[in-house]
Amino acid sequence: MRLALLWMAVGLTQALTVLAPATDVAGDIVWVNGQSEPLCGRIISQSDDEIQIEKFADGKFGEVESIPAKKVDSVVVNLDAERLATLSPDFPVAYRNYAEE
Repeated sequence: MRLALLWMAVGLTQALTVLAPATDVAGDIVWVNGQSEPLCGRIISQSDDEIQIEKFADGKFGEVESIPAKKVDSVVVNLDAERLATLSPDFPVAYRNYAEE
């Protein structure tokens, strides 16, 4: 069980490294169908109908954009790297709790 959780954490870290664009933005990423660049910012709300993201531009958060859910190709929610670093294979429940958030 511990080994499986450790490999899950390693795989998640590798997936985020591949999926996240090379930016200094610590936020969420939304890919919209038909757009060449993803939207970076923080997701304010997400429902079956739409996603609202506060966009990051010029070094700050600002404009809020609503995107119909049917136009969203994929979403990557930023993880807290400091919190991930505190997780230990000795406490697998902490991994599960963080994953469920």
